Amino acid sequence: MSDQRRVVDRQDRDHNFDCASGPMLNKAAIIRFLLVAAFSILAATVLQEHLGSSTIYSPAHRTERMLLHEAILANSPPKGLTWREIGAGGTNIRILTVYLADGLHRLTNADVNTIYKNIDTASMIVFLTMAFYYFEQMSGTVYALAGVLYMVFSFVTTYSFYYFHPWDRLSLVVWLLLLIAIKKKQFPAVAGLLVIGMLIKFDVILVPALYLAYCFNRNSAVKSVGRTLMLFTVTIGVYWALDKHFHAASAADASQSTYQLLLHGLKKNLRVFSAMWLTYPPLTVFGLSLSFSAYYLIFLREYDRFATVSAIFGIMMFGPYLAVNFHETRALMPILLLLMPSVLLGLRKLTAGSLATTAVSRLPVVQQRSMDAHGTSAGLLAREVSGQHPSGTPWSVRVRDKHR
Repeated sequence: MSDQRRVVDRQDRDHNFDCASGPMLNKAAIIRFLLVAAFSILAATVLQEHLGSSTIYSPAHRTERMLLHEAILANSPPKGLTWREIGAGGTNIRILTVYLADGLHRLTNADVNTIYKNIDTASMIVFLTMAFYYFEQMSGTVYALAGVLYMVFSFVTTYSFYYFHPWDRLSLVVWLLLLIAIKKKQFPAVAGLLVIGMLIKFDVILVPALYLAYCFNRNSAVKSVGRTLMLFTVTIGVYWALDKHFHAASAADASQSTYQLLLHGLKKNLRVFSAMWLTYPPLTVFGLSLSFSAYYLIFLREYDRFATVSAIFGIMMFGPYLAVNFHETRALMPILLLLMPSVLLGLRKLTAGSLATTAVSRLPVVQQRSMDAHGTSAGLLAREVSGQHPSGTPWSVRVRDKHR
């Protein structure tokens, strides 16, 4: 009878602890979200006001921006010119952001240029906030913060060489949502997001291949391939419908062969690189990130399937961009997003030991002595910076086991 009583008492204590810790965890989660959101708002505001106001949102380009805005709405380039001659090849089928801005303008009577800037800013805030939680699931809190900071640093390079590409930030949000949906194997969400992404900017057209690479399973090969074909039907079908209705400028204005266009693009990019050298924006953004990603792909024993296929897909995406304006890193941000899981896992592996040693060595001697394998805050801190979940299991192992 006494044993039964002890069991009941222990269950009551566990129940009371869960009830007490639940509100505390919720409160901590709310505070955590507010801090992440506050940082995202601050970072986006600094970038948009101190860089954007003097570059892509500069009053000096107001006329050109409105010219392109009206041209896309009318699906007709300015008289006597072609889409390519005004540097807008392929932009006439990137309709969703333009229609959204025009709709908000009609609804609120606000300035179109201000609306575009606000869409950009809001998209950046949402992206940075979501990116933190996305990175954290795979690499832990410390490295998630490092990933967000690296994205902010990379955004600095996206404010040059153009004055009207209002779809890039919003498209990046859709890219992030797509990666989350693919990682969770949510087929309906992937299909719906692909439709939205294609209407914003058609660079998501090959994302079904990433879905297949991650979700393919020998036991359900027919199902995986069938769903991938359905997703390709969605992306190609949307592109065909846009081209049929709006007549994609990139195809209508192409008087040269594909080989000539590719060769011309490569030569142009080499000239730009030789002129800018160490200040070449893609070198700034991808020099370090590709190094960590390659280290993860080649040397790490821990296998995270999503990080691996995402990195390989991102590296393969470099190919098409080498033939266009490769120095415009605004269009390359989805590639960086694809690389980031492997980048953070590689970074964590390289720095985890030193960070853990430093973190523990800075604790008071008494606290170090009291640190055990599972219970103390010092132990939790050491495992966090060393690349482990607080339970003691490596993050990548937890992710891998979750998707088996």
